[in-house]
Amino acid sequence: MPLEERKYLYDIQQAIDLIDATIDDRIVWGVVERKLPQLRKEVRELLQAVPD
Repeated sequence: MPLEERKYLYDIQQAIDLIDATIDDRIVWGVVERKLPQLRKEVRELLQAVPD
């Protein structure tokens, strides 16, 4: 996973920790691994659709 994505996910995890939520890391990473590629594709498509 690229460093930028890991930093982003670290920031998310820190925010979760701040609100004292208990989340199983296996669930979080499972969601990331399954959903992130599709999210990246959709964001890329949206950005390409934006006129300059």
